[in-house]
Parts: sequence; structure tokens; C-alpha cells
Amino acid sequence: MKQKLICLITLLTVILGTSALYAQNSAEDPAKTLFETKCSQCHALSRPLSKHKDITEWQDTTARMSRKSNSNISPEQAQEIAQYLSTVAGK
Repeated sequence: MKQKLICLITLLTVILGTSALYAQNSAEDPAKTLFETKCSQCHALSRPLSKHKDITEWQDTTARMSRKSNSNISPEQAQEIAQYLSTVAGK
């Protein structure tokens, strides 16, 4: 009986964990969308995603990119993109 209870608890934990992960991934991250929309206009997204920088380095990079005449990236958006990149491609 104890072994069945442990199996049931384990199974429920896996199911609930998977459901939470699915819900988290299915809700699109606005920062990811901003990154994909803005950065893909000038280069492949694999380019920044292949780098590993800390937040300060990403802030420098996104600020530099936002100053390019065709970027259409505001300073606020550059900061949001830097934060996103430090999360997914940080050191």
C-alpha cells in the first residue's frame, strides 16, 4: 500500500510539473517577441543567441544596436531585450 501511495504521489508530481511547464511555455514572453521582432530585421537570431554575455555586456550590445539608423529600437526596448538575452544567453 505504501509503495502504491509513493507511486501515485510521484505520478501526480510529474503530471503537475509538466502541466506547469507547458503553461509557462505556452504563454509567449513579450521580451522574447520583442527580441525576435526587432533583432531579426537586421540579422539571424542565431547570431546573438550563440553569444554568452552578462547583463552589462548585453546592455552595451543592445544600446549599440538601437543607435543604428534602421533599428527602430527605443532605449527602453534595448534594455528589455538585454534583460531577455542575459536570461537566455547569459554567462
